Amino acid sequence: MMNGKMNKKQAMIALCMMALAIAPFAAGTQTRAGKLAQQPQVSPSQNDNSPVMVGVLRADGTLVPFAQYTNGTWWNPWTQPIRDGGSQQLIPKSLSYPKKPWFQQNGRIPSKWYFWAAADTPTVVKASEAVRTEIHTEVWGLMTDYPKGPVENINSHHHENLGVALTVSQKVNLMITLDPSSSEAKKLAWHIKLDFEQAERDEIARINREHKTDFGKQTIGILALTDEERGKVEVSITQLSRSEFRVNGEHFYYFAAKKEYKKPASSEAASCNDVSIHQGWMTRDTDISGSGFEERFSLTDCDNKGGVHVSPFGIVTILTMSH
Repeated sequence: MMNGKMNKKQAMIALCMMALAIAPFAAGTQTRAGKLAQQPQVSPSQNDNSPVMVGVLRADGTLVPFAQYTNGTWWNPWTQPIRDGGSQQLIPKSLSYPKKPWFQQNGRIPSKWYFWAAADTPTVVKASEAVRTEIHTEVWGLMTDYPKGPVENINSHHHENLGVALTVSQKVNLMITLDPSSSEAKKLAWHIKLDFEQAERDEIARINREHKTDFGKQTIGILALTDEERGKVEVSITQLSRSEFRVNGEHFYYFAAKKEYKKPASSEAASCNDVSIHQGWMTRDTDISGSGFEERFSLTDCDNKGGVHVSPFGIVTILTMSH
């Protein structure tokens, strides 16, 4: 479906922030690719001398740039994803702290940003200086004139991510959260749960193939269960959002779902349950089942070590030729 659209003059770039703390996945992580697996590649823009930066605006008034589009490609300074040779799990990019602000070019910071919230027109935000800010790890950000809000939790240093901002006034197709009680959400949830069960079976089968012994069964409760026993544990849809407008006739969806399993009483961390997580993107036109792409399944536990948190902000359409 996407492969045909890739030849048109529009390229969709999903502007997602993984909570700005992208950690390696848990030991059991599987990435599954459907017919929409390939990420869109964008050709040079109409003016290659004018790079476009994208960042996330936080409630404390800081803005954290995380990528730049220039000369036909998206780029950022973070280390590239690698695939572990043993488990074949994908270890994603790390927001390690560069020595200098990567977005400060030719001695200047990008001072004018366009913040897209729930409005037809963006809010102009002005940046004054580069600052160090902490988002699970220390990164470079920009101090802006956006009104500062409260910290999410009095015991936390983390601020709410408000949304996406760009250095150009380019319309962003915002992602909206679906009402779980709506017929659209219910129909999608049914298909997501079916896909979850299959992804879980595939991942556990992979672990059992690669570890012939009773690997982890004394401490990882999910591995000690049969397919039938796992099937009795309810799948919870934790996130389901949709692009506000259609792109080439299709809506884009982001979903996340999980199951929680009690650990054996003999485990040293019996109070910290095992958790399986399935998340990804899908599109839909008239077929409510949709077509999934960039799906990830992870095995973790109650503190979500290695889990990836995604906050999908929106989609931007760049009017260029695509590869």
